Parts: sequence; structure tokens; C-alpha cells
Amino acid sequence: MPPKTKFSREDIVNAAFELTREKGIEKITARDIAETGCMSTRPMFNYFYSIDKLRGAVLEIAKELFDEYIEDGLKYSVPFLGFMSEYIQFAKDEPMLYKALFISKVDEKKPSTIAAMEQSKAALRKSLMRTYKMDADTADCYFRDMWLVVNSLATLIVTDSNPYADWQINAILTEFSLSLCMAAKNIKGFANGNYDRDAILSELVARKHMANARAEIKAKRTKINDIPAIIAGEPSDKAFLYIHGKMGYKEEAYNFAQYACPQGYQVIAIDLPEHGDRKNSKEKLLPWMAAPEIKRTYELLSERYSSISVCAVSIGAWFSMLALQDKKIDKAMFISPIVDMEKLICTMMEWAGVTEDELAERVKIPTDFGETLNWNYLSWVRKNSYKWDKPTDIIYGGKDNMTPRETIERFSKSCATTLTVMEKGEHWFHTPEQMKVLNRWMKANVQGGIYDN
Repeated sequence: MPPKTKFSREDIVNAAFELTREKGIEKITARDIAETGCMSTRPMFNYFYSIDKLRGAVLEIAKELFDEYIEDGLKYSVPFLGFMSEYIQFAKDEPMLYKALFISKVDEKKPSTIAAMEQSKAALRKSLMRTYKMDADTADCYFRDMWLVVNSLATLIVTDSNPYADWQINAILTEFSLSLCMAAKNIKGFANGNYDRDAILSELVARKHMANARAEIKAKRTKINDIPAIIAGEPSDKAFLYIHGKMGYKEEAYNFAQYACPQGYQVIAIDLPEHGDRKNSKEKLLPWMAAPEIKRTYELLSERYSSISVCAVSIGAWFSMLALQDKKIDKAMFISPIVDMEKLICTMMEWAGVTEDELAERVKIPTDFGETLNWNYLSWVRKNSYKWDKPTDIIYGGKDNMTPRETIERFSKSCATTLTVMEKGEHWFHTPEQMKVLNRWMKANVQGGIYDN
């Protein structure tokens, strides 16, 4: 009777898996695996009649680990952004496994990059349609093009050819995503490729001068209170503090800086928690964390600048009002500001069909439109009101689905503000027409004039 095998199938596969993690799957041989486990090659062939079969078992485990990353990404408040983030994170954490799964040629039957793409696309299609208000064909086109960029960046990472810092990768993904969203919404026939390319390119060339203007702005990267920041413009005694909104990042301030800097301002922008260079920060995008950061940033800036103004976007405006309501602000410029967070949360509860009693009992309830309702957040909002009486200019989109028209009008009358309404505008100003209006508004108001819409 032959002796019992000392090593189990699981022992052998795990040894091969760890060796693949270290050296790559092409380098794996029966001898290499035997040496790691101090065994002969015979136990392997008791379970696997060829090294290819063993490699196949390793790839199955690698795919399971990859799927775990993707599943974590799908739990993000915006699942598609989570998918992109976790796809690249897998390439960073497990470069050899990524290459084994998607680049190496050792097994023609292994999962392909295209198969992985199709699987993820199917999982994210409904989320994309809901989040970006796209039809199925446009969502598939958007996913395909974004995935090509994500896969290219991941390949650069695992082949040690990546020249980009994390903030640059985030900027690339955000800018490309914005470009695709703009194209999908504004170019008829974009999803099926049936549009006038020459006409579109001509329009892009006509706007090149704006990009050149931005490139001429003197700027530097720094940290303020250990928070990643940028300072744009020549040294001055007056400054604009720029606070981005949700899914934004500090580099957005460059567009504003092209109008503020020529007027003698320096523009200072920081990344809010979980955004930009702080994507994985321990701090969260919560008012009791974000507002104190903005307040501390202001206090540090007040030691250097004699005049401080603020330009803020969406939820960034709300955070700014919470933080700076008792500070000296010479001028405020708000873009699609959230001015009544309690009302917004209650509206989201109505969208989700959630009652206050249900939310109080469950505390956190995910929704199918990408937000998680949070009882503690709502309770904090109700206990922490604010009073804003600073000279403020507001631009608001007539189709803003976050803040009702009557709410923004009531707020604008409660303090010394001017309210500009772009009737065709949305909460997110992003189309060429919307950006044209926004830029004119910024230019006029930073110069101290009144924008005539």
C-alpha cells in the first residue's frame, strides 16, 4: 500500500500562488514550487498531471482575489468610481497577479481582459445609467472608453512604466470621465460614432486659447495643515480660498484662477477628505470633519493675507458657511451651493421611500442613486445650523435637482447676495454652454462687477 501524500492539493496550490505573487506565473516550475515547500515534485503530479493545470488553479485564486477588489469598489457611493479605483489598486497591490491574469500568455483559457471588462460592464450598466442619466448604449460606450484608460494605467503600473503620481492618475481619470460625460450629453450620435468629427474638432481648437491661459498661471503644490493644496498666482496680500464640491479636487481651482489671479489675487485650494490626493484619507467627507479643516486653513491664511475671499462649489459652499460664518470674508462666490442640507436629505429620503422612523432605526440606508442615508448625519445637521451674512454672489442652474428654486431664492434674500440663474443650467455646470456662462460669471464677479445673464 503506497504511503499517504504528505502535502494536500491546497498546500500545493497555495505554495504556487505565493510564488506567483513574488516571481510571476511564467517563472513557476514544479522544481520551484517543490523547493518552497521542501517537497519532491511527486506530490504535485498526484494532483495535477501537468504544470499548466496547476497554473490554472493559481489563476482561479487570483481571479477570486481580483473579484474581491471589484466587489469592494461596487460598494462605493458611486460604484463606477469605486470600480476604477479598486481596479488600479489591485494592479498596485498585486502586480504579478495582475500580469498573470491579464497579460501573460501561459494559459490561453485563462480569464481575458475583455472578458473581465464585459463582466464589470454588465454589473455597472444600471448604475451608470442612473448616475449619469444615460441610456444603455451610451453607458456601455462610456464604460468601454473609461475602462480602456483604466486598463492602460494599470498595465503601466504592473510593468514598472508608470510615470504618474496618484494625484495625476486621479486627475487623468476625472478629466477623461468629464470629457466623456460632456461628449455623451452634448454630441448627438456620440455613443454609436455617428457625429461630425471635423465640426467638433474645430470647436476644440477654438477653445485652445483658454487652455493656454491656464498654463501661464504661476502655481505651486504645497501642504496647509498637512492637507494637500495648491497656491496659484503671484504673491499678494489678498487671496481667494477655493473649496471644491463632491467628486471634485483642488486642481479645479485653476479654471477660477485664470480670472482671479489677473485681478491681484492668489488662489489657494485644498483637497477635501476622500478627494484628490486624499482619496484614502482616514478623515471622511463629513461636516464635522470637513468644516473644521476649512476653518483651520482660513486661520492659517489670515496670518499671511490681509484680505480673504472664498469661492466654493456645491457641498463645499455649505462646508464653507459652517466653517467661516463668524470669520471676516471680504467676498464669497458660490457655484450651485447647497444651502439647506436638512431639506436635501429629507428630499433624498423621499426619493428612496425611506421614513424618518426607518432611518432612525437602521441608522444607515444605501440608496439606488448612489447616496447612503445616515441618521447621525441628519441629526448633526439639525443641531448645527449656520447664519451667513457675507457679501455673496451665487450662480444657480434652473434645472438644479439638489436645491429647489424657492430655497435658493429665499437664501439669497436673507443676506447681501446677488443671484444669477442660468435657466438651462444644472447642478453640475459642465456642458460647453454652461461653462461659457459660468466662466463669464466668474470673470465679471471677481472683477467686482455684476454679471448680466
